[in-house]
Amino acid sequence: MKKPNHIPLNYDSFLLIKFFKESQWRDEFIDGKFYMNTVGIIQQYFENYDGKQYDIYDGTQTFLRTTGDSHLSFLPDEKGEYWIVQKPGMPTDNQFVAEAALGRNMESEKKLFCMYTLWGDSIKKEFRKIDSSIIKDFGKYAAVLINTPLFIKRVQEKANLIRSQMNSEPLYDFVDYFHKENLPAITPLGLYRKIQADSVHQNEFRICFDMKDVTGAYKDFKIQNSDICVAFETEKLINMSKVDITGLRFGRL
Repeated sequence: MKKPNHIPLNYDSFLLIKFFKESQWRDEFIDGKFYMNTVGIIQQYFENYDGKQYDIYDGTQTFLRTTGDSHLSFLPDEKGEYWIVQKPGMPTDNQFVAEAALGRNMESEKKLFCMYTLWGDSIKKEFRKIDSSIIKDFGKYAAVLINTPLFIKRVQEKANLIRSQMNSEPLYDFVDYFHKENLPAITPLGLYRKIQADSVHQNEFRICFDMKDVTGAYKDFKIQNSDICVAFETEKLINMSKVDITGLRFGRL
């Protein structure tokens, strides 16, 4: 895993936290149950909940935008994939667009479990402050993984046991956030690279499973979690000057 571009060099350690809008959902996670929604459903939720949070390019394979001397035209096919054709000159009608996405819906059934990454400086024993808008974005209830390396190990081991039920290898990584204005005309994206710089404070860590023959949410993944996970209130975490939990084990890059 590679540290996202927006995290300063001195932060070399990370702790994973999961936020919830309901205490019941937090308790289920502490018990080891994962609720993994699809990329498509997550997009619909944030579009209805708060348009500012919605990233219309989430899961897009490739993002394209015009340069000074060319524009793009596109037509979605039956599978919802986008085929791009570059054409010279300025747009003259609705056939031409300034931006387009290739393979925008190809990831829509992949299962995601999203967490918050708390970055730490192992030398100064400091961590980056959590933005207060996290409460509005994700909820007032939190579950803190006190042993992040062991958590990731358990997820990997369990995922390996059900690998035959997946179309591809399970993925785990941090999300990088970019201003689309700063990207080249043709940019590979995917599930771990987002054009949503205003959400950089969310510091996402994503677990992604590409399950066979599973439509909609995937609810059958479970690991032992109660011994390495503690309940917290999001507001208390935000107001901490240090993480006041004994026995913490941060992940290291």
